[in-house]
Amino acid sequence: MFSCIQCSRNFKSIYALNGHLRTHNDDFVEVNRTNGLKWAEAAKEKYYLSPKICKNCSIVIQYEKHRANYSIKFCSQNCAASFNNKAKAPRSEASKRKTSQTLLRRALLHPKQAQAAYSKLKNCQCAHCGLRFLNRQAIKYCSQHADLYKRNNRNRYAFTFSIRDNSSAFSASELALLRKYGMWSYNNTSGITRDHKISVASAIKNGYDPYYIKHPMNCELMPWADNNRKKTKSSLTYEELVRLVLEYDAKKSIAPTAGLEPASAFALTA
Repeated sequence: MFSCIQCSRNFKSIYALNGHLRTHNDDFVEVNRTNGLKWAEAAKEKYYLSPKICKNCSIVIQYEKHRANYSIKFCSQNCAASFNNKAKAPRSEASKRKTSQTLLRRALLHPKQAQAAYSKLKNCQCAHCGLRFLNRQAIKYCSQHADLYKRNNRNRYAFTFSIRDNSSAFSASELALLRKYGMWSYNNTSGITRDHKISVASAIKNGYDPYYIKHPMNCELMPWADNNRKKTKSSLTYEELVRLVLEYDAKKSIAPTAGLEPASAFALTA
């Protein structure tokens, strides 16, 4: 064995060792690097004298892509897909319908599989009507009822009254909490919030009249944390709420039909 006196690397022959010793010469390394750059530039210039042309868009394929794959025929994956798809016969409507039915049947029989991370289709169920449908993203409502739960429609059920002017609608303990902690805000995260006893989601789903849902008798004062845990649960039935509202309005001498929306907007459920 022959060893290099500078890096202690071993070689089987003196010829190999002599060739290795040149790498410790700075001049040799610099010349070798310069020659390498020249050879690379020469190869690039030679390629562009007769470059490869994309079979789809007829533009020149870049040298870097040619060097990475000498058998390349397209400038991009999009061009490759477009060119290869031209040779395929267009799918018939019957074939598309068959594929759709197969995917739907598979999703209904194996809902967990359809909801897997690698699946392109999600098995969704509308929280309003219970309809099962497929979608590329997991959504909560079908297209027929999605608009009902958007902000513009939910604002119809938002509270618009003043607590000070309707303090008789709240219990003494609720008002005491309000005086102690104040109303919730980003600067007062331990404050009190106004919660719907009958949730807005339930009101939209069952078509309840917004007049009753945003009435002070449907409002409960509670800390934000309790309100967040409650989610969309309701602590009161609609019949009980209507009775409480009518009694409250009678004491306040408010006409019982004040604020009611037309019956055609949302049909009241029994």
